[in-house]
Amino acid sequence: KIGLSRWLGSLSVLLESGLDLVKALDVSKESSGSRGLAREIEHLREGLRRGRSFSVLVSERPMFNVIPTELLASGESGGQLKMVCAVAARALEEEAAHQLERFALVLEPLLILALGILTGAIVVSVLLPIVDLSRTIQ
Repeated sequence: KIGLSRWLGSLSVLLESGLDLVKALDVSKESSGSRGLAREIEHLREGLRRGRSFSVLVSERPMFNVIPTELLASGESGGQLKMVCAVAARALEEEAAHQLERFALVLEPLLILALGILTGAIVVSVLLPIVDLSRTIQ
């Protein structure tokens, strides 16, 4: 989602600056940060060259299933694709931030538990030889 939001944001900026969609896709695929996403964007670009609709192409690819294709279709037909891409980028970024926040909330207690177990194992490994030594002395 972070890579998709980064890509949609850069696509929005490129469209805002006046590039056509095919050229903007070509330039923006490098900003995704993922080879897999870059291949998918290349597929979109080739589909656009063949005359297919951007929103239809996006809806066909499983990697883009988090992008609301109805929103893209309305933006594409209304000539507001750059604004729709910016809105979708912000929504994906916020959703990814919330998911990372939830992950951190779960991870924190697990790390504390793991550190407690590790500390207990160290204490037991130090005390066992002392207890064994005191038994042999008696």
